[in-house]
Amino acid sequence: MNIVNKSPNMVMFEKLSCGEVFRDKHSNICMKIEEVVSGQNMACLCDGSLNYIDNDEKVEKVRCDLVVEN
Repeated sequence: MNIVNKSPNMVMFEKLSCGEVFRDKHSNICMKIEEVVSGQNMACLCDGSLNYIDNDEKVEKVRCDLVVEN
């Protein structure tokens, strides 16, 4: 995945759509997911772990390109 941000774009987590990529307060690159039964609503892209983030927390929306290679 190539990050192509030109400038920081801070938004409330609730404003993101499922599948959008963001950087959390710890600078982890994550993706918003549909909330699962146990409450997780984000996936950390570095290790695949699922976590929870409050809807009113500010995150940095990330523009990126997914590169798939054989």
